[in-house]
Amino acid sequence: MDVTWVVVADSSRARLFTLGRQNQLGELQDFVNPAGRDSDRALSSDASGRFGNGMRAGAQAGGQAHTAEPHVTPVEHANEQFARYIAQVLQQGLQQQRYNKLCLVAAPKFLGQLRLSLDSQVEKRLSHTLARDIASMNVPQLEAYLRQARDRNGGGS
Repeated sequence: MDVTWVVVADSSRARLFTLGRQNQLGELQDFVNPAGRDSDRALSSDASGRFGNGMRAGAQAGGQAHTAEPHVTPVEHANEQFARYIAQVLQQGLQQQRYNKLCLVAAPKFLGQLRLSLDSQVEKRLSHTLARDIASMNVPQLEAYLRQARDRNGGGS
């Protein structure tokens, strides 16, 4: 079996392809993360939590309150979950022996999130990565872009 899967993704959409003869892409699945395009404000349903400055019952009023800011924004959290979901799909595909090589093409930040989410066995199948935001391209455009990228990098599959 010599089957290559290609993932083309950004934070709002991931498309899974199989790479066929003559480097033609056959789309297997299309995943959408609507939250990937939202603003943090749109995903936040409430104000940040607040905590007092040592205020206890019966203590004198007038102590300062501070806003507790999250370390990860709601959009970043949604994007991390999306990356983990795509990584799970890739892991299941490998377990089912549906591919033996993997190529990831994703917007730079999302590529990093996706790589961090990959299982070690899936990562071993990784033959190429490309940090490019091309997820909105149609299939013929993707095929042409990937062919050019392959030719620039010295051929191969």
